[in-house]
Amino acid sequence: MSFLTQWITNIIIFILLAIIIDLLLPNSSLRRYTKMVTGLLLMTIILSPIFELFNKDLEEILENMDVTEYVNAEEMKNEIDMKKKEIQALHSAYTLEQMAVQLQESVEEELMTQHSLEIQNLEIDAEEPDDPTSDPIIHSVFISLKETDDEEEDAIEAVELVEVDTREPNSNEPSSSKDEETITTLLSDRWSLDPEVIEVEIERGNEG
Repeated sequence: MSFLTQWITNIIIFILLAIIIDLLLPNSSLRRYTKMVTGLLLMTIILSPIFELFNKDLEEILENMDVTEYVNAEEMKNEIDMKKKEIQALHSAYTLEQMAVQLQESVEEELMTQHSLEIQNLEIDAEEPDDPTSDPIIHSVFISLKETDDEEEDAIEAVELVEVDTREPNSNEPSSSKDEETITTLLSDRWSLDPEVIEVEIERGNEG
């Protein structure tokens, strides 16, 4: 029992430390490499032993324990279930974070080079499927973008060339909405997601 308790405690502490280290690192290439190394360690240390342990029947675990130790079977079961839920929650959060990184990396270069937009934030709302081999089910993706300095300079130059024709009515739809629709369509195509689940917010250079 003491070995089992210590083993579970060590795993929880390792995961928490990995998450704290990840939060403290700046958003740079070093952070991505750290996530990769941490992910490999988590997969190696946690997944195989956890699946092997929790797939066993509780009675089998009790039979293999030292009967000389004073163990309350019901308390042990509750403790295991609680630790299991904590680990599953941490694993789910880690999976969503990795998914967000993958989505960001798949479009950030194109957004920068083609649209002069920099990704400020990306959040995913998803749930784990019943089948552990399937990908998480994405309910929504929120992405916050900001125009770069180059985009601001281009916009200023473009304003100088605009001639207002008062004979023609202005479009009822703001250009910012059109831009966000364009980016939403682009992201939907790159991520293979329904546009309805993607929310785009663009921070203009002249805002604030």
